[in-house]
Amino acid sequence: MVKRNNSILSIIIILLVLMIPLSSLSIFLHINQESNNEATNENTDNIVSNQEPVKYQNGSLYFYDNNTNLIGSYTCQKDPCSYAKSTIDDSNYPIDYLKNQELETNVINDSFVFINDNNKILLYDIKKKETIKTYKAINNYNNALDPTLMLVLNDENKWGVISITNEVEEIIPHEYDFIGLIKKDNLIDTEYFVVKKDSLWGLIDQENSMMSYYLSYAIVSYNDLAISLQDNQTYYVYDYNGKRLIDQNGFNYVSFTGKLINIIDKNNNFYVYDLQNGAKVTPDIPITSTDYANSFTSYINGNVLEITVEGNSSTYDLAI
Repeated sequence: MVKRNNSILSIIIILLVLMIPLSSLSIFLHINQESNNEATNENTDNIVSNQEPVKYQNGSLYFYDNNTNLIGSYTCQKDPCSYAKSTIDDSNYPIDYLKNQELETNVINDSFVFINDNNKILLYDIKKKETIKTYKAINNYNNALDPTLMLVLNDENKWGVISITNEVEEIIPHEYDFIGLIKKDNLIDTEYFVVKKDSLWGLIDQENSMMSYYLSYAIVSYNDLAISLQDNQTYYVYDYNGKRLIDQNGFNYVSFTGKLINIIDKNNNFYVYDLQNGAKVTPDIPITSTDYANSFTSYINGNVLEITVEGNSSTYDLAI
């Protein structure tokens, strides 16, 4: 009987010796798992819940809808990657484009995003988790352009335009050395695209139809009646059929206010010209500044033209 009791006691001691480490291991694993879960939840909270959602973290990009809800992610091919930014070629030409702060592009229609990864611009489908197309550069004028439009440069260094809604569609083929948009009233004007092709300049619409003759000089701006061009710091005014207007020798500066033309001539005189009536709206006003673009302002308020030239203001009745 004593021998049997000793055997039972020995078995109990052995079991206790085995159970204590196992229990400790179980407790350690449980605590470690809870710590990992807390860390994971904390990371997710950091990505989703902050006032400024995290766009990049630990080799991944994160995408959000307009309500900052997380809708997808992307793993960088080459770390770090980022949301893509505009490449604005306009600065190489005299085109009167909208200049604003450099910004990353946005998620489009909760479905698409442009990514800068491994020295390429990727058009990425967030829902399908796949790259649709790659580009050398893109331009939406730092998000000032209609979000459904994007100027894109292919591997052959030709610009085109795509439309992005529920699907991606090429609306202007990759056949231009440059595509740009002018500004009107400090906004992007998408009526026509300024294009350069084989050293010639012209205007096209969103269906790639030519709206002007091809011209030899770089296009600066346009209105409904005329186009301003620049060559060697001299401005010219042309009609849409390629005919030079007003002064054949050109001007120091030209811009548009509605259908009127603001001109600084070769003698540094400012005046406003009405092309429809073939006459000056204002007298010649001498200026001393060579910062022509900022030497005057010109606005139309109803039937009244309001101008300020080097601090001196005047009004002119356009109804006369």
